[in-house]
Amino acid sequence: MQVEINRVDECKRKINITIPNDVVSKELSKIYQEINQRANIKGFRKGKVPRKVLEQLYKRDAEVSLLQELVPKACEEVFLANNLKTVGDYLLEKYELKDGEELKLDISVEVIPDISLKNYKGFKIQKKSVDVTDEDVDNALKQMQHDIADLKTVESRGAEKGDEMVLDFSGKIDGKIFNGGEGKDFRIILGDKKMVEGFEDKLLGAKIGEKRDVEIIYPQDTPNKELAGKKVLFEVLVKDIKERILPQINDEFAKDLGDYNNLNALKEKIKDDIRNTKEYYNKLEYQKEIVEKVLEENQLVSPGILVKKEFEFLKKSLASRLSGGKADDINFGKESEKIEQELLKEAEKRVKESLILEKIADEEKIVVDENEVDEEIRKRAESTNQNFNILKKAFQQNNAYEVIRSKIREEKVLNFLLNCAI
Repeated sequence: MQVEINRVDECKRKINITIPNDVVSKELSKIYQEINQRANIKGFRKGKVPRKVLEQLYKRDAEVSLLQELVPKACEEVFLANNLKTVGDYLLEKYELKDGEELKLDISVEVIPDISLKNYKGFKIQKKSVDVTDEDVDNALKQMQHDIADLKTVESRGAEKGDEMVLDFSGKIDGKIFNGGEGKDFRIILGDKKMVEGFEDKLLGAKIGEKRDVEIIYPQDTPNKELAGKKVLFEVLVKDIKERILPQINDEFAKDLGDYNNLNALKEKIKDDIRNTKEYYNKLEYQKEIVEKVLEENQLVSPGILVKKEFEFLKKSLASRLSGGKADDINFGKESEKIEQELLKEAEKRVKESLILEKIADEEKIVVDENEVDEEIRKRAESTNQNFNILKKAFQQNNAYEVIRSKIREEKVLNFLLNCAI
């Protein structure tokens, strides 16, 4: 097999492959034999049709079968022999097959670019001190107090701040319900300011069973451009109102929350948790800073296929968040071009980060063994109350196992870079 590889750019290769006549002839003979066994041709018995007759009737079908059989094998062999790390599917741009001659293929494919690592160790990182204040602890205690409070249905008064309400609503623009504008048994806490500004205030004083029309003008900077600056009329039905009966924060409160002898023991545990959380998020910031510095020192180009795939993922994720999980596509209106440009920029950045971290892992011989992957799967199994072996098998069948391995490896590289920082 003759092979010629031409470099179009850093991420694209055009490959000319010539498969010898003897290989082509052997495969065609096999294909025509299979056709012969199943073809119903008037005047001939199955399996007894002359080759020339078959070629007249089934030449195109035979060529398709030949390409399906030989092209993938040839490409795989070429990619492996030439250490081409391909991304996405190859494209058969052209082929040439003449009777009694070799098969010529013109293939194009995107590849991971060659990365020559320069500086990636010893970057200066300004680390933050981690302090846990009494206010931090008090806020955490208040959140716990809120979370375990008893809920009591309100019957004798209207809704007040702090009450939990259950609503049905439909939002309309010019009399038409907009995408994501309906909700059933929707829970809100008055005063949490989780809804669009003004919505909660207009429900103060409402009683169970009451219907209210709530008119809102969405701010111009609303992420969902379908709503930006628009007047929306919400028809709201109040289905339930509950007030929170907050427990006292004392030793008994601590004992109810777990294996704590007193309130001070609970406070110490809260301090540790807050400190660990702050350290975790600080670490993420340090890792992000280091990766940015590594990319500044090591310029590379991202394969278009990987960027497009990541862009589509980011776009769907954004649409899902803005629609409350109800849509994987959304019309951003006049801001569509700007938003898509930002998503494309972020997609390219993410691909570059992934490529450079993988290259560093190879350079430093950072590997992930099966025990490390199993440990991560075991954690997931325990947290979701699933059988470890069943979950592991499912992950292995849908490629999630290798995704987990890749994520662990990436985290090990980030830790390595952080340990090398000054």
